[in-house]
Amino acid sequence: MQAIQGFAEGTTTTVTTTATSSTTITSSTTTTSTVEVTTGLPAEYTYAAVAVAVIAIIAAAVLVTRRR
Repeated sequence: MQAIQGFAEGTTTTVTTTATSSTTITSSTTTTSTVEVTTGLPAEYTYAAVAVAVIAIIAAAVLVTRRR
């Protein structure tokens, strides 16, 4: 066996390797809000207004027919 130039026979060479790992964690949060807005009059008011109008038309028709 021949010695490698620069190294003597029987020489032990130790190589140490160090690995460093770095981890970054990124967190993202999305919040969605839903808001319902009612516009106009509630249905009950609309139905009541239609009922009053129908009663008024019927009352007007009855009054007109009684005068004749």
